[in-house]
Amino acid sequence: MHQEPFTSTHHFLCRYVKFDTFHPAVDRGLPVTRVISRVVLQQLLAETAIEMAGEDVILNDQNVIDYQHEVRSTLALFALVCS
Repeated sequence: MHQEPFTSTHHFLCRYVKFDTFHPAVDRGLPVTRVISRVVLQQLLAETAIEMAGEDVILNDQNVIDYQHEVRSTLALFALVCS
């Protein structure tokens, strides 16, 4: 059985490589940088949005053509897709 080196699986079943960004930054007096998987971040954002605004808040297969970001909200303008 072939196994990729330095990989592991976490609870979202995504593969990631473990590497230390904390100690090299601290040793050099630099700000600490952390990395998160885009898939994991999108899942967390989707779960939070659904929890706060309901199931119909997530729209798939949509094209955002403009948006306005305010301090407490974001308004998105979607392209009209006719089938």
